[in-house]
Amino acid sequence: MRRLTIGDLTRYGLASPERGLFTVFREMGFAPIIDRRGFAKAVKRRSFEFVPAVEYLRANRIRSQMMRELDQMLQAVDLYVGGNDSALTNLTGHPTVVMPN
Repeated sequence: MRRLTIGDLTRYGLASPERGLFTVFREMGFAPIIDRRGFAKAVKRRSFEFVPAVEYLRANRIRSQMMRELDQMLQAVDLYVGGNDSALTNLTGHPTVVMPN
């Protein structure tokens, strides 16, 4: 059933389940995920990518460290007038105002 409705997703990095839809339904009494929002199509279009959990946790740890360091640097600053720092301040959660020249 899955091959008819979704197709083979193994070349996109998603392995086939060990048991099929009807087997799981018969054993558990409910159906596994039914793709109503186009997940399979998005995978085939490569509209997004999977991020391994370790990579996600490392990125959050680095972001948290940057937030603490920037917060310490800005403790004594009442007003900062500089360039377009919105990338850094948006990343760390600090407000910024960019004024035209």
